[in-house]
Amino acid sequence: MIHKRRYFAWAGDADTSPARTALRSAMRTIASAMSPQFCDIGQIMYALTRRMLKTQDACGETGLPWMARPKPPQEQQKIDHERIQAWLLLAYYDVLRNYGIQALVTARRAFRLLQLSGLYNMDAHRSHISTSPAETSWNAQLCLSNNEADEPILQQT
Repeated sequence: MIHKRRYFAWAGDADTSPARTALRSAMRTIASAMSPQFCDIGQIMYALTRRMLKTQDACGETGLPWMARPKPPQEQQKIDHERIQAWLLLAYYDVLRNYGIQALVTARRAFRLLQLSGLYNMDAHRSHISTSPAETSWNAQLCLSNNEADEPILQQT
């Protein structure tokens, strides 16, 4: 989730971090996908944002962040939340454009960065919260289905 007030606090700055620049670009990519007059530049912005994020993903020790092993909290490298948010927005763009497999790959990158960042430890004491694997699979299937069953209904109206 992007906090509006915090975003506007740094959005106007000319000298922002690469992660924040990528987040701004990802937000513009989603906006172009939602706008009929700017949807034609969406793919260009998507490629630019993806390239920006891939350059940030290059990790000195292992090459790619998902190849790194999770470390204890005191040894973890800092992963910007903006970078994770930008990857999630690109995954959403892939879902909007019906790029099913690409959406899963992009979301996997975001989830791996989230795991490496250690944000899940913030809620570790809440053991009563759980999601069944069946529910998670169902949500993924719902996202990736082409709604073939709904097409005849839509054609009748």
